[in-house]
Amino acid sequence: MRLDLRTGRYLFTARAPRRVCTDARLERPTRTGTLSAARLEAVRTAYFRALSEGLEKPVCRDGGRLEEIVISNGGTQVLVLATGSETGSAPDDLTCWSAAASALHDALDRIFDSIERPSGRPAR
Repeated sequence: MRLDLRTGRYLFTARAPRRVCTDARLERPTRTGTLSAARLEAVRTAYFRALSEGLEKPVCRDGGRLEEIVISNGGTQVLVLATGSETGSAPDDLTCWSAAASALHDALDRIFDSIERPSGRPAR
C-alpha cells in the first residue's frame, strides 16, 4: 500500500490467500482512491507520532532484548516510512516495535481492511 499523506490518495494491493501467495505468477488486484478527511487525519496523527517517538523500543535500540512473544497468523508485519529526505522501517523483531509504530500499523490495517473487504462483510 502506498499512501500520500498530503492528498490522501492511495494505491492498495490486496492480500493474497496464503495457499497461493508464493506463486510467482500471482497477480493481485490493486485499488486506487482517496481517504476521507477523518481517516486521513487519523493516519497523519499516528504517522507523526511514529516519526517523533521512533519505530523501535529504546531497550532494543540500546542492544537489549525483551522477554515477550508475539504471535501473528497474518505473516510478518512490515512498516516502512518514507519522507522526502529519509526512509525508516520498524525492526524485524515485532517485540521491538515501539507503541507508536504498532499504533500506526494498526490504524492503517483497520482502514485498509475495510477498503479490501467487499461491502456487506464486517471489517475488524
